[in-house]
Amino acid sequence: MSTQTTKPIATYVDVPYVERQVNQRLSEVMANNAIDPPESGEWTAQAQAIEDTLAGLKADYAETVAAKDAEIAELEDDYAEARAEVNRLTPYYDTMAAMKQLYNAFYSAPSTLTEVTLYGPNATSLQYAFKYSYVKKINGYYGGSSMAYAFHYSYATSLDFTEFLAPNLTSLNYTFYYSRAVSINLGGLDTSKVTNFGYLFYYCSSLKYVYGTLSVESLSSTSTTYWNNYAMYYVTALRRLHLKGIGTKSELTSFRAVASNWGYEDGTEADEGNLQSLVDSLVNGTYDRASAGRSTCTLTLHTNCAARLTSEQKAAITAKGYTISTVSTTY
Repeated sequence: MSTQTTKPIATYVDVPYVERQVNQRLSEVMANNAIDPPESGEWTAQAQAIEDTLAGLKADYAETVAAKDAEIAELEDDYAEARAEVNRLTPYYDTMAAMKQLYNAFYSAPSTLTEVTLYGPNATSLQYAFKYSYVKKINGYYGGSSMAYAFHYSYATSLDFTEFLAPNLTSLNYTFYYSRAVSINLGGLDTSKVTNFGYLFYYCSSLKYVYGTLSVESLSSTSTTYWNNYAMYYVTALRRLHLKGIGTKSELTSFRAVASNWGYEDGTEADEGNLQSLVDSLVNGTYDRASAGRSTCTLTLHTNCAARLTSEQKAAITAKGYTISTVSTTY
């Protein structure tokens, strides 16, 4: 076997030639992509554009700072005015906070007084506070447990409690007795602990709409007499009322709601939701006594009101442990 001598790879490659080709190609690429430097005039234009942009930004910044300074100054003025008002009212609120009775507070107030703010964290009574008054909107806070007789013979055509907090109520006895209100928005009135509703809406013959929720969950067999005794006596115009918690107390045996127009809708926008308030009160809002193993409670409705309930809805009420009874009177 003959042997051959292997030459190094360098002997097969012309290295200088390769280098020349690479350098030539690089030169071509650089030549094709070369960018001529701009003329001095072009540089000046670009610099001027940058300076103009910077000047515009500075102007915008100065304008923004001026606007914010003006806004801060206005807020400081508002704060100063608010602080002055607080200082002015502090003695009033301190006096109100110390008061235990607000008896006759706005009794026969002039008809121009339609909105008031109360602050009575320690007050215990609002008896006759708004009797013969035209006050429609009540704001503030009342820490007492009784609003008995508060709007006794009120002349206001509407009553709004949406910005009024009364979290400790246990008595609404005679609260709206003979009130002329067409609508009442219960707002912040927490009635979940109320046991005395006697004569609540007695002879409120103009009352059509009660907005919000009236909780009756604290009514027992004893306190129910306060509801059944004239709470809805001759409330002949009432169409909207949302009751919550009928039948919650185990010893309850009867509940009377004989408003003849409860749930009635005449097709106008104002009447939308009236029927649903009836259904929510009697079908959805009643306590399920049957499931809790409690005795049956008699639910007395006006004949017209009962007629607005479907057979399925009446069956649902019965299944929850209630017997539906009807009367043709509104008392």
